Amino acid sequence: MRPTLLSIALVALLGACSTASDYERPPIVLPPPTVPAPQMEPTTAPAPAGAILVAEGADLAGLVAASPPGTSFVIDPGLHRLAAVTPKDGMSFLGRSGAVLSGAVPLEGFEPSGSHWEVTGLPLDPAKHGECIAGYDSCRLRNDLFIDDVMLWRVDSIDDLDAGEWWGEAGRIVIADDPTDRVVELSVAPFAFAGDAADVTISGLIVEKYASPAQEAAIQALVPGNGPHGANWTLEDLEVRLNHAAGIRTGEATVVRDVYSHHNGQLGIAGNAGSGVLVEDTELAYNNTRGFFWEWEGGGAKFTQTEGLTVRRTFSHHNQGPGLWTDIDAVATTFDSNTVVANSGPGIFHEISGAAVIRNNDVEGNGFGKPHWIWGAGIL
Repeated sequence: MRPTLLSIALVALLGACSTASDYERPPIVLPPPTVPAPQMEPTTAPAPAGAILVAEGADLAGLVAASPPGTSFVIDPGLHRLAAVTPKDGMSFLGRSGAVLSGAVPLEGFEPSGSHWEVTGLPLDPAKHGECIAGYDSCRLRNDLFIDDVMLWRVDSIDDLDAGEWWGEAGRIVIADDPTDRVVELSVAPFAFAGDAADVTISGLIVEKYASPAQEAAIQALVPGNGPHGANWTLEDLEVRLNHAAGIRTGEATVVRDVYSHHNGQLGIAGNAGSGVLVEDTELAYNNTRGFFWEWEGGGAKFTQTEGLTVRRTFSHHNQGPGLWTDIDAVATTFDSNTVVANSGPGIFHEISGAAVIRNNDVEGNGFGKPHWIWGAGIL
């Protein structure tokens, strides 16, 4: 049934009553960075016939650009920095156990500056996008800083700088923590995989620390900038973490299976205008760590204008915002046998959308961050 003019007016009125409240900043509680996702198993399968082996330090993006459609790549264990891959039709990317794709570069050369340390000449992107919690603006900037695999909170002003935080502007970074004998990294690459190719498979990888702009993702089955979608991507046995915006953004008929997407800055999974998307046996945890105003967009997963979306046997918990969220003309949606607990927004939120089946879900302890109106519902 299409919404009536009265229902649209009521939605607009109620939505207008919601403004960014004075939230405390989201907690950043990170697991040990070397612990694999619970769903991931060591990759021991032999390389497909004719696969290209990608050693640590090799130029993965260059290898992909020079290879024909349908090529398979096996990515060796180790840290592969700054891979920004545009797949071609039918390509597959298999990570061996311990293969990590990182969008960050290590930083050196910090000098004392009063009670702080600073370094200059860095590629900080000044472009801003998104909406942050009240009294905060830096969620809109896509670069993040890490010390020993812990994401630091980016402050709006150098005058606010304290331990566990950083400030950056015009190529200058200032931190309050002594970086001596520690690993300091800056996220710079906007994505690990993106594009409109069809029939792409990505599995067995850890993908982390990509400087994805708000509403984009470290792995996205579409061209950056909301371009054309890729079709029939399969994303499985992945751990996607510590990326600035979304961990994953789905395209047309994307399959997300056995994925652990956690501690991403905005969302664990995002999706827009795709049909036949399937998310199953996946965990979404502690997402929206960068202070996005969740009513704008943030939380465990959010899908808009989808058709035939199915989310099943997925565990969404401790996200700043809804656990599972469909919005704006999402039709023929199925939420089945999910566990959705301890999210600050509604557990399952089906907003301004069409037919849906919501069944067999365990939904409890959600909505604690939004007590007014009915934002705190288990199923809204």
